[in-house]
Amino acid sequence: MDRTKYSPYLLNEVSQMSFTIDDLTAIYPNQLLLEFTSKEQKQAWQEIQAINYISVTACWHMYLNYLCLHTLLNYLEREQYFNFNSQVWKQSDLPNFWQILTGTAIKLNRQRLIILPKEEKSYSELRVPREWVDIPSWAGNYYLGIEMNLQQGWMRVLGYVTYEQLRKNSKYDSVDETYYLPAEDLNEELTALWTMVEFALDCQLQLKPLSLGKLANSEETSDYFPTSLSAERATALLTRLNRGDRGCLRLNLPFKEWAALITDDRWRQKLYQQHKLMQTFRLSTSTINLSQWLQGKFSLGWQPLTKFINSATGVPAYAFRGFSESIPSTIEGVKLLDLGMQLGNRSVALLIGMTPEGENKIGIRVQLHPAREESYLPANIKLALLNRSGETLQEFQARNQDELIQLKRFTCARKKRFSIRVALNSYSITEEFAID
Repeated sequence: MDRTKYSPYLLNEVSQMSFTIDDLTAIYPNQLLLEFTSKEQKQAWQEIQAINYISVTACWHMYLNYLCLHTLLNYLEREQYFNFNSQVWKQSDLPNFWQILTGTAIKLNRQRLIILPKEEKSYSELRVPREWVDIPSWAGNYYLGIEMNLQQGWMRVLGYVTYEQLRKNSKYDSVDETYYLPAEDLNEELTALWTMVEFALDCQLQLKPLSLGKLANSEETSDYFPTSLSAERATALLTRLNRGDRGCLRLNLPFKEWAALITDDRWRQKLYQQHKLMQTFRLSTSTINLSQWLQGKFSLGWQPLTKFINSATGVPAYAFRGFSESIPSTIEGVKLLDLGMQLGNRSVALLIGMTPEGENKIGIRVQLHPAREESYLPANIKLALLNRSGETLQEFQARNQDELIQLKRFTCARKKRFSIRVALNSYSITEEFAID
């Protein structure tokens, strides 16, 4: 099969069809395709279920990373012509480690590879969490983009990029603190990679200062490497994390302090222990004070709507739509909610808009949008307004191919509280709000 006949779009679509592994190998001759059995999937799931995880999102990260790592290691051990001395970084700590960060570091001979699994219907870009790039002791020589197809039982190593190429050619997303570049920029010549690894070619990693031009946060400085934390400061940070969103702990602190916390084994272990919970199907964050939004202060995973910019078009990624009122919201915030295993670790975007109405009331608008590349909301997802006692005042459910759902505009008096619930099947996330 002549692979040049396929456009990049069609190549992504091909991976979702019912092809055998031999067919896929013919389509992607330079990429590495590996199969895993349903028995291996079941074993991976059972291993993960034996661990007390901090959220369903963390559980899904653990499962994908576990399955990816063991499938790749089995391949490296099976191929006799490889002359590798392999070592998995922090192997005994990995189940806990994956709860706060996706990806695994493997040392092959003198080279360090970062493998980054992702499950999605169209693998369009490699996204590398900032920790794997900006923490000197964690950075890798090579970064491998890996697509996981759990339904058909295979994984595809699309290619790799070197540390230098990643720093030079990638863009930085300040929303989820990742470096990203298109999948077509990955080098598919894996034979060349294995040769460089075996003979330790170009193994000296030249760490480069952080490029401030890629960051939206102007307060960042070139002195971004993690430093040691005093016991008092570390305890304060752990307390702060305990009050925040468990779904994405890494975004609840400034990067420098987060990096200092997780690179210290003592504090990282305390972080694990602090957040280990029995599996739950209902997550609720601390109360968000909307009065602080009027002062430009967002917290607990919420950010101004204007910060979410589409990197391709330069326009806001989200905007309120469909309301008949001509008066725009004075303040608008958005938060990405991760639905974990319910949707293969996909997210939705919850938008809150508020307009002061006199001294004692605020008008509230609420919409739910699909996140990132998705065009439609998941069918049957629900958006509800609850009063302080938990009674449902409004609830709307998405149909097939709904681009958004919204609540009817309502007003809330100062000193009052309300909650917004997003639910899918037996899993729900509830955000509580107050106007003080």
